[in-house]
Amino acid sequence: MKKKKKKFPYYSIGDIKFRLVRDNFIKKEEYEKTMQILMEQKKFNPKEFYKKLFFDKNDLVNLDNLGHSIGLHSHSHSTSIEKLSYEEQKLEYEKSLFIISKIINKSKKDIKFMSHPCGSYNNDTLKILKDLGIELGFKQIMTIESEKGMQKINNSFLEIARQDHSDIIKKIKL
Repeated sequence: MKKKKKKFPYYSIGDIKFRLVRDNFIKKEEYEKTMQILMEQKKFNPKEFYKKLFFDKNDLVNLDNLGHSIGLHSHSHSTSIEKLSYEEQKLEYEKSLFIISKIINKSKKDIKFMSHPCGSYNNDTLKILKDLGIELGFKQIMTIESEKGMQKINNSFLEIARQDHSDIIKKIKL
């Protein structure tokens, strides 16, 4: 628990426990079924909140038109993409690249950036991204991960550490 808290200082202990269970102890189908049951019990209809919670195609086009750089984040936002096979990861990023390039009406070669979902990636991920022409990737982890063979925080242009927004907001409020 202490290791996770050091790696993700912006998560509460409850957040860490939730993520450990979600990512390591139950299958995706079990998680989704449990979440559905909880939403039904609380009479929460997620469709009512889609517009407030999620980008749609127009939002993406508007951001691109405003000059923002649009990047990949995988297709289905697997919380542990590093656990997927090489082929599964490749499909995640190829599908994301195809859809985004179609929405913003740009060549796949024009999309050069990405952010690792939940900070999860491995050497296969880095190879896939490089082969897709991605030049810059961000991770949400501001620590050295020795288990991944890291010697420093930013080990490549596909592993650039970024500060989590919740930490930035806390610092602004001080």
